[in-house]
Amino acid sequence: MGRGVVAAVSGEMDYMTGPGLWERFDELLAGGAGFVVLDLSDASFCDSAGLNVLLRASPEATVRDVGLVTACVPPSLRRILEMTGAD
Repeated sequence: MGRGVVAAVSGEMDYMTGPGLWERFDELLAGGAGFVVLDLSDASFCDSAGLNVLLRASPEATVRDVGLVTACVPPSLRRILEMTGAD
């Protein structure tokens, strides 16, 4: 599966940070890693724009043959993922 990358997401995942978060994620996928771990332990907030980034991440990783997992998901974000069926 190749080398892995742990990417720590901190702060708010919202309409202001979503585009930059997606850009960084896209760079990670293009970087040649076999898998990416998104460490969400320091994510303090997630609105629909942040959720959109997470929802786009999985199919994009699949297309690029990169394994993707989330880790240390805060309870508030876990609830959003469960409510939307994205967990």
